[in-house]
Amino acid sequence: GYSALQRAIVRAETAAGLAERRGASLLLVAEREGAVVGSVEAFTPDFLSGKQLRFWSASLPLESYVSALATAPSARRSGVGRTLMSRVEAIVWEAGESVLSLQVDELNGPALQLYRGLGYEVVGR
Repeated sequence: GYSALQRAIVRAETAAGLAERRGASLLLVAEREGAVVGSVEAFTPDFLSGKQLRFWSASLPLESYVSALATAPSARRSGVGRTLMSRVEAIVWEAGESVLSLQVDELNGPALQLYRGLGYEVVGR
């Protein structure tokens, strides 16, 4: 685990990052019985414009991008991830965007299964 100093640094960096993204990214949280069981964050092209982006080809246009999807172990395979992704998709489509992209480790079988079930396709490696 982290030391107290490491936890403080991570907490401060997370708070600073969230403050920068407030109003510029989509952050949705799923709750069940008062406990957070999942979250998803997505960035809009406006937010991404002008930023240094890892793994992004400069020849590709910016598009809405899911940066993180997480579910609590107790909530996995219960539809939480699917519901969060469906809501992000609805928001992105309602905003007039035509593409929503994401990255996933090819060894993450459950995530790949979820995204394929939602109709996502592999477009690069």
